[in-house]
Amino acid sequence: MRKSYLITIAALALLLTTSCTEQQRAERVVASFLEEQLTDAEGLEIEKFYKIDSTRIISDSILTQLSKQALNSGHYKQNSTLSSPRKEKKLIISRVDYKLKGKPYQDTYYLDDDIEHVVAVKMNGR
Repeated sequence: MRKSYLITIAALALLLTTSCTEQQRAERVVASFLEEQLTDAEGLEIEKFYKIDSTRIISDSILTQLSKQALNSGHYKQNSTLSSPRKEKKLIISRVDYKLKGKPYQDTYYLDDDIEHVVAVKMNGR
């Protein structure tokens, strides 16, 4: 009986540590993307990262359309680079609230399953 409790606690601890690590990696990738790709990253203040999520139901064509809108908005550099279309089916979703020169923004970033690259950007209402 005691052994099963220890196994359960160990499994939960492992799950929590893995989850936190993925969250932290996603936050680093998105923060780096913002700093490098915003037209004017001076005065960037990241206010909140939401808990990451994942999806398997968004198509590459939708991701491309969302990214075109974001990259053509003037908010991101014209030569901004996003990772190549995904080979895997699962994407990690990271939403962030931030300010530029005091003006609030919220965008959604789609990352590859390895949480290494931004593959698409969705600008949430401006």
